Amino acid sequence: MNVFSGALNYIAGNDRVEGISPVRRLVERIKTSSLPQDRRKSIRDLKNAVQEGPHRQEEIGSDGLRVIFAVLEQDRQMQDTIVASLELLNNVCCALDPPISSEQDEILDAAEFKRRSVAAASRNTQLFARINNAVSLLIELLEEEEFYVRFNTVELLTAMVGNETDLLVSEILASSTGLSRFVELLNDSRDVIRNEGLLLLIALSGNSEEISKILTFENVFDKLFSIINTVKAPVDRSEEDLVDAKEGAILVHDCLHLIQNILRHSGSNVALFREAEGIEKITKLIRVVDVRMRTIVSE
Repeated sequence: MNVFSGALNYIAGNDRVEGISPVRRLVERIKTSSLPQDRRKSIRDLKNAVQEGPHRQEEIGSDGLRVIFAVLEQDRQMQDTIVASLELLNNVCCALDPPISSEQDEILDAAEFKRRSVAAASRNTQLFARINNAVSLLIELLEEEEFYVRFNTVELLTAMVGNETDLLVSEILASSTGLSRFVELLNDSRDVIRNEGLLLLIALSGNSEEISKILTFENVFDKLFSIINTVKAPVDRSEEDLVDAKEGAILVHDCLHLIQNILRHSGSNVALFREAEGIEKITKLIRVVDVRMRTIVSE
């Protein structure tokens, strides 16, 4: 017996009796619950249900996305509920990993599991993004300082951009504050959120000249070089120091990746990059890296 399925039927009721699926029961409970804690519990149960496989991912996408959007609007001050809702959206808008256990009600080979899950994630992204004001609401949630609200919002936006780039770019450009909020993530003192914000900007700027031009006027070059300058050279060759060096190298790579995206699409961006002494800064960075590599090799 599938553990997830058994637990879900216990929580929501066995759908074989009345012909109503456990997912639909939970969605109805969210719609009819008057207490935020009851809605939150049902949302968490739905999040667990997704792990059963793509069929639940598809079902929650079809039956529950508008309800979850309504919860995000209605329970905006309830941070625990908002986090649970964002985690659920992340689960249904991201491809699931194929199960390692054979105890599945729905037996699929790994390739078919992945194909269906990727398709479900893409469809769910479309469905949610096309709800009026849904993307705008996610952008507004980035104002929240609470770590898990901001972190899950950035992760969700990045996943949605990866699934349906053109649709998300269009929705974000329609927002007067979207890109400014994303750039502000680069100033977040929490490295994890800053790094997730960087990945979001990379995903957005990959094929959009308009977004690249806007980012240039958001002073993004200075912000990226400031981030690069925070990366410290390894003091010694201890395991901890080498881990820090590896993380720093990834961060520098991501900053340079974003710069490359912005410059690729526009001659005017290249001109502004030169005016901001970007070429000199890149040259200096290459020299610093060369010196560090020579030092490590000689030790």
